[in-house]
Order: sequence, then structure tokens, then C-alpha cells
Amino acid sequence: MAATGILLLQALQSVKAANETVKYLRGVDAKLNQAELKLKIAELADVLSDARDKINDAKDENESLHARIKELETARDVRSKLVLRNNVYFLREESGETGPYCPRCFEVDKILIPLPRLAAAFNAIGNYKCSNCGAVYV
Repeated sequence: MAATGILLLQALQSVKAANETVKYLRGVDAKLNQAELKLKIAELADVLSDARDKINDAKDENESLHARIKELETARDVRSKLVLRNNVYFLREESGETGPYCPRCFEVDKILIPLPRLAAAFNAIGNYKCSNCGAVYV
């Protein structure tokens, strides 16, 4: 979040510099030579371009942070509905309970991966195997 503030501060500094250049151009004498005028206009365009880039960077970071907040809020909402039973998660919903889900994938990757039941022949090693991370649960 501090990076967004820094980007906005830099953008404001660029806009301030552009404003100073505009004030200078407004007060120039009609006798100012063309080369100096073109140089000042080029400086103004450069400063405004820099400000635009900083604002776009701040906008991108802001959108990224908002997406992350939404992701965390969703995970929190889901977490409040999860029940850990026999080392696997079940999701309590109005229509009933669904699951089981892989606890490793939820805790590490923040995703709910359904755990398919292993065939009876494999029950000696476990009852469920995650198709995402490969973890086996009894």
C-alpha cells in the first residue's frame, strides 16, 4: 500500500513540475527564441508523460490490491463455513454439507479442491488423494 502512496506522490511532483513549466510559458516574453520555447514544451510533455505513467502504475497497483482484498474476504467467508473432520475439510452450506476438500490446498493455495475417494484396494494408504497437490488423507 505504501508503494501506491509513493507512486501518487511522484505523480503529484511531476504534475507540480508541469504546472511550473506552464506558469513559465505563460510569462514568457514574445521575444523568446523558438529553440527555447520548443525546449520548454518538450520538457512539459516529458513531465506530463512521467506523471501519466506514475498515475497508471498507481492505478494498476490499486486494482491489484482491491483484487487481493476481495480474494482474502472470499477466503474468510469460506473459512467460516469449513469444518475440519478426520483431517479433511467439509463445507457447510444451506443445502447441506459438501466435501471432503483438501486442507493443504486450502491453507496454502487458498483453493478448495474436492478429494475423490480412493478405490478400496488403496485404503491401506488412505481414503482420499488430492488431484492438485497429491496429498493422501486417511
